Parts: sequence; structure tokens; C-alpha cells
Amino acid sequence: MKEETNTTGDVPFYKIGTFGKEPDAFISTELYAKFKKKYPYPKVGDILISAAGTIGRLVIFDGSPAYFQDSNIVWVANGEEKVSNAFLFHCYENTRWTTENTTIARLYNDNLRSLRLVAPSLPEQKKIAAFLGAVDAKIAALRARVLGLQTYKRGLMQSLFSQTLRFTQPDGTAFPEWEEKRLGEVATRCKAKNGDLQYMRVLTNSAAQGVVDQGSYFDKDIANAENLGGYYIVKLGDFVYNPRISVTAPVGPIKRNDVGDGVMSPLYTVFRFKEANTDFFNTFFETTFWHDYMKSVANYGARHDRMAISMGDFMDMPLPFPHPEEQAKIVEALSAMDAKISAVQAQVDRMQDFKKGLLQQMFV
Repeated sequence: MKEETNTTGDVPFYKIGTFGKEPDAFISTELYAKFKKKYPYPKVGDILISAAGTIGRLVIFDGSPAYFQDSNIVWVANGEEKVSNAFLFHCYENTRWTTENTTIARLYNDNLRSLRLVAPSLPEQKKIAAFLGAVDAKIAALRARVLGLQTYKRGLMQSLFSQTLRFTQPDGTAFPEWEEKRLGEVATRCKAKNGDLQYMRVLTNSAAQGVVDQGSYFDKDIANAENLGGYYIVKLGDFVYNPRISVTAPVGPIKRNDVGDGVMSPLYTVFRFKEANTDFFNTFFETTFWHDYMKSVANYGARHDRMAISMGDFMDMPLPFPHPEEQAKIVEALSAMDAKISAVQAQVDRMQDFKKGLLQQMFV
């Protein structure tokens, strides 16, 4: 029961949303011992499978104390006489699960019972699993490197924008102190409407992907020709603020439009810098340095879980203005980090494609 879990505790309790990730709920050691004795429990090496929502997500149980959301996370009690769990894991990876036509995709016992596998001898299974395991280890190491570089970049950004780390001029002398200007001084709000429907490309702004085509972000179109006339025109290089009407508002993402001209919902705020290094400010808006200001001027609505910010307060947002040459150096340093991250991520993608090809060839 929900009341039996806590945000901290002795034994992780994995729900469907945290399965294979970091737990956000815990149960007591006593409750864990009671459940483990009373109900079926996986053995070390068993393959746990997400059976609801995002189905088919796999975790090999390592024996660490943990409990799992009933019916949503399942496993096959495989005796390994004919098929080893290590080999079965890769069989599951290469399976396209056919689920019932329900609102939420779900795996049922029959889905697992009806799965047909072709397995070689146990010695060959061992060789295949060891080889694919080595590929997995390589992918995991590359992913860890991506995370490490991303963490390093965040630390570098923190140091640069807090000015604890400063660049110097070519002659070794310090750059001038940073100025501070208001957003409204250096940028203008863009409010041009798509009156004659000259633009039909609909864009959206997400925290993870930035400004993207609506069709690549949403499962279905939420805009059509009937309402595009009221949408704002967004030009290449414009910045877009997504107010995110939720508990995280007013700190929604501010992203530069790097995909091309289009239109966006009037719920977004679009602004354009007059004369500025937009690469520098594109990086600045990736930091959290502007969040405190946004929270300080936010107005709470009738529902205290939502916040809004007036346009006047938004355009009064303070922005840092280093010397133009120091701005360029900051952009160069962070762009170099982005290039490293992209290069390693490309290696991850190539290794994943390589493994996908192996699976298709080995299991046909």
C-alpha cells in the first residue's frame, strides 16, 4: 500500500516508472522480509520485465534487497535446464511483444507462454551471451562517459557564469567586469501573428529537445489550419519561452529556434535579440542562474500549485554582459565540450546499431 512506502528507507521499492532507474520509494526491512517470505521472489540472474506502460524493459536481478510493484513487473521462473537466463535476456531484447488492444499496453501470462524461442546448445548459448555481454559493457562504458562529460560541462558552466573561472585577454590582463542589462533593453518581444497563413510549419518547445517540429514531438497534431492564424510567427534564431503551467512554472525552458521559420502557440513567449552574441545567451539559458529571478517575480494563482509571470517582469529579467571577446571564449569552451559529448554519443549510437545488427543475424 502507498502508506507502507516512504521517500527514504532501507529497501528500494521499484514502481513501473522507476524500474531500471533510481527508486523514489522505499519499504521497511520488516515489510520486505514479510513479503519475500509470503510471495514469489526472483532469484539472482532472473530477468525482470516491465509488463505495463513501456513494456519489455529488462533488468537482470542481481540479488540486492528490493521489492517490485505487483503485476506490473514480472519474471519467468526459468530453471535454465534448456535456456540460460543470460541467453534468454537477449532473446527478450530481440522480441516484438504483441499486446492486447488496451488503453495501457500490458504483457499477460499468455504473451510469455506463447513466445517461441530457438535456442542452440547451452555451451553455444554461453558463448553468444558472453559476446553480447561484452558489447553491452562497451555501450554502458560509453554511456557513463557521456554522463561524465555532461556533469563536467554543468560544472564548467557553473564556474564560468558565477565568474569563479574567468578568461584573460591575449596579453594576460583581465577582461573588464561584467555588466548587467535587462532583457527588454537588448531584445524585443515578437508578436507578429500568422494572419495570412503564410506559415504552416508548427513548432513546439520542450526542455529536453528544445524547439522542434510539433509532429516529431506529439503523437498527434494539436494545431490545424483553423487556428494557425492566431499563432505567433517564429523566425530562425528567435528565442522561445515555454511557461510550463505546472508546479515547475514559471521556470520553463528558454530555447533558441535553430530549426527554421514557423509558428508557435500564443501561449509561448517569443523574443529576438537586437545585437548580441546569441550563442552566449543560448548557453546562459541552459544554466539555472536566471531561475531565482523568475521565482521571485512569480504570481501565485487561485491554485497554489501554479505560478505565472507578467510580461513586464519577464522582459525585466537581468542578463549578464561580459566583454564580447570573453563571451566568445565562453562559447568556444562550451562548444568544445558539446562536440566531445556529441562524439561519444555518436559512438554509443553506432554500438547500439552494431548490437541490433548482431541480434538480428544471431537470432534469425
